[in-house]
Amino acid sequence: MMKILICGFSGAGKSTWLQELKAHRGSMANYHFYDLDELIANEIGVDSKALGKSIAEIGELKFREIELGLLLKFLQNDQHFVMSLGGGALNQTIIDYIKQNSEQIKLVFLNEELEICIERIKNDHNRLLSKLTVNELNNLYFKR
Repeated sequence: MMKILICGFSGAGKSTWLQELKAHRGSMANYHFYDLDELIANEIGVDSKALGKSIAEIGELKFREIELGLLLKFLQNDQHFVMSLGGGALNQTIIDYIKQNSEQIKLVFLNEELEICIERIKNDHNRLLSKLTVNELNNLYFKR
């Protein structure tokens, strides 16, 4: 089973790419398409448009626990899928899992320039990163 994970910084275009692939699936007709943030929103019982507010309420640590659990659950299932990840979903546990299962999991990194990402997220109040300064975003961009 092939699993394709789309990753990149917040605002890089992961969800947009996922929707484009889904709309023009062609040879990927037997693939499922998932947005990890939407899966998390469903898991905690909120609308995906309110996920940022929910993260602020439950805390980033709890959010990351839910995110990791869901991602590992999907990575261990027996279906072909493409999934867009949240900007901070890749951690050492996931990276190690991908390395150990590289014949079944491919990581696609959208390497968008930070300035473009900032422009895309700056007025999106559902994204917690929109509240950070340019310097904070720059540090986070290079950390991730």
